[in-house]
Amino acid sequence: MVELLEKDLVYKIVGCAMLVHKEIGHGFREKTYERGLCVEFNHQLISYNIQSKYPVSYRGEIIDEYIPDMIVENKVIIENKTVETINDEYSE
Repeated sequence: MVELLEKDLVYKIVGCAMLVHKEIGHGFREKTYERGLCVEFNHQLISYNIQSKYPVSYRGEIIDEYIPDMIVENKVIIENKTVETINDEYSE
């Protein structure tokens, strides 16, 4: 089994996400949950950035940019997703 990097921070993030979901429920768009996470991160004094841009290069040339939904404590990337049901595609 692989050791989880930034385990304590990841547990805090998951806890925040669970609080947000418990409070507002299901069925909203990704942006709604992202905004809820921002409120919870602020409440718990967890730093984050939203949609910062990072260049992607290949052979020394910038070919694109990567824009993650959120980066927490400059350590963990979050990509918010909403789905109707969880299936094998999401469990790996």
